[in-house]
Amino acid sequence: MRLVAGRAVAGAALIVAVAGYCYGVAGTFNSPAETSSTFDSMYPVDRLIQFKVSVANRSADYIPHARVFVDAPIKQTSSQLVKGISASTPYIVTADEYGHQRLEFMLNDVAPFALSEIKVSVEMAFAHTPNRAARVDEDRFRRSSRYIEASDPTIGGMARQLARDDLLATSESLFSWVATNIEYAGYIAPDLGAKYALEHRRGDCTEYAYLYAALARANDIPTRAIAGYVLRDTSTLRSEDFHNWSESLLAERWTIVDPQKKVFNDSYKNYLAVRVIADDPAGQENGVARFWADDKRLQVAMK
Repeated sequence: MRLVAGRAVAGAALIVAVAGYCYGVAGTFNSPAETSSTFDSMYPVDRLIQFKVSVANRSADYIPHARVFVDAPIKQTSSQLVKGISASTPYIVTADEYGHQRLEFMLNDVAPFALSEIKVSVEMAFAHTPNRAARVDEDRFRRSSRYIEASDPTIGGMARQLARDDLLATSESLFSWVATNIEYAGYIAPDLGAKYALEHRRGDCTEYAYLYAALARANDIPTRAIAGYVLRDTSTLRSEDFHNWSESLLAERWTIVDPQKKVFNDSYKNYLAVRVIADDPAGQENGVARFWADDKRLQVAMK
C-alpha cells in the first residue's frame, strides 16, 4: 500500500495520514488536485456520484467490532479523476499501484439483527477525450492471462485475421467483430474467459471484455479489463449498472472499448472505473467484489 495524499477542506474533516493509510476522521477525503487549474482543464466534466450500502446482522449475535470494506472509484485514469470522497461514517482509505481505493469502515456494537446503512458521495471529474496516461508496465497488459488467453492458437489466428495496418485501425476492427459476432447471454455468474466466448460466440459483458482484450493483446496492443459502472443521468449508483469493459493503450491514452454496449472511444463521462481486473494480487484481491465485511454474520449490499 502507498500513502494517499490528502488534505482537509474548510469546514470538513481532518485527514490524518499514518503508515500508508489516510484516515477520514469525520468521513471526508479530498485531493490537492481539486484546486488545480491543470486538472480542471484535463477533466472538465464534474459529476457527483452517490450510493448507499446496507449492513445487516443476519444473526442473533451481538458483534462488538466488525469492518466493512467498500471499493471507491480508481483515483485517476486517462478519463476520470476523484476529487473528493465523503461518507456518513468515518473511514480509512487505502490505495495500491493501480490507483484502486478502498474505504474501510469500523462498526462497533452491532446489535442482533441490526440494520444500518453507510452513505458515500464521490466528487468526480471526467474528460471528454482521454488524457495521456501515466507510465505503466505495458508488457503486463500484453501478456496472456487466466481469462484473457492471448497466447491461445485459436485466438491468435482470429487476431491475425482481424489485424489492420495500424494499432487504432486494428483496435476498431477487433471491436467491431466482437460487437457483431458475440451474442449477449445475460448475466453469467462464473468468469468463462475469452476462449470460451470465441468458441461459443456468446457471453455476458465480462466475456466481451475478455475476448476483445485477448485479441488486442495478441496484436501487441496493451489492453486491460475494467470493472465499474456505466452512469445514467442520475447521480445515484445502482447495482444493475455494474459493468465490465476494456481499455486499450492507444497513442499513450487508455481508450474505452466496450463491444457489449457498442461504445468505442466515446462516452467517457458515463464510464466510472472501480477496478483493473488483473492476474497479480492487486487485481485479484477479493475478485471484483465491491463491498463486503470481515464478519460472515454481516450481509453487505448496495441499496
